Amino acid sequence: MLGINSFAGVALSGGTAASVILAATLFIGNFAVFIVSLKKGSHQFGLVEKISLALLVISGLTWIFLDAPLVNLAIGLVAHFIGGLPTIWRTFKEPQTEKYLHWYFFLIASLLSIVASPDKSISVILFPVYFAIFDGIMIVLANRKRLFGAK
Repeated sequence: MLGINSFAGVALSGGTAASVILAATLFIGNFAVFIVSLKKGSHQFGLVEKISLALLVISGLTWIFLDAPLVNLAIGLVAHFIGGLPTIWRTFKEPQTEKYLHWYFFLIASLLSIVASPDKSISVILFPVYFAIFDGIMIVLANRKRLFGAK
């Protein structure tokens, strides 16, 4: 649902073509993970999922009643970050558990999306900027032993 929300927010808030392509790619990836998780997932619905779902509902209502797709996108990205906190925390505690190659690919895609966008205002490149930061954090956490010799 967050993938749909993000894609719609980027597409309808005036995001650049590169940002829309990036959001579509994320949506397709989210959908694929969703399909796999139906079969192999834990099917747990904890506090993080409840907060993310509540933010998703709030963003949808904000969009419907205020016609504010950019606000919808921003709330959706906050929900994504909250949903990503368990992954960030796990990677912080045990960096070797994270398969980090896909973070590199998405970081590169996010950076290319920013570079390819003719308009560099934050309102049109918010989506790729957020993911460049998020993916960069994940890359640093997963590789910190190699990068900094950290334990």
